[in-house]
Amino acid sequence: MNWQISKLTHTEYLNVNDKLSLLKLEEESTTQPITAMETEAETEASANNFKTCKRCKSTFDPFSNSSSSCRFHPSFFVSRRHDDQKRYYELGPDDPPYAAKFYDCCGAEESEAAGCMTSFHISYDDI
Repeated sequence: MNWQISKLTHTEYLNVNDKLSLLKLEEESTTQPITAMETEAETEASANNFKTCKRCKSTFDPFSNSSSSCRFHPSFFVSRRHDDQKRYYELGPDDPPYAAKFYDCCGAEESEAAGCMTSFHISYDDI
């Protein structure tokens, strides 16, 4: 509907008494909005299908969800010394022992580090 108004404004230079111009205007106003409405409906339908992933918090389309769609850390970002099997975090002389922060699953020391595992997205709607 907005498109029709802008189209009429765009074509206001036409001579209203010119029948050829009026026919052209009628043809454009009857065919174009149908296509625009279909596109809006398709866009709205696809937007309604998007879900939010519990793991990575990104939005995803369930129809294109694959085994490598979601990148996440299966463990928490912790604040403690690394285990003996893992590399030690270098603490400064005045740092408390809990100054070492890392993902417990992979040892990544940045809170925004890319996930170390990939899998399907899991929606909040999934049980």
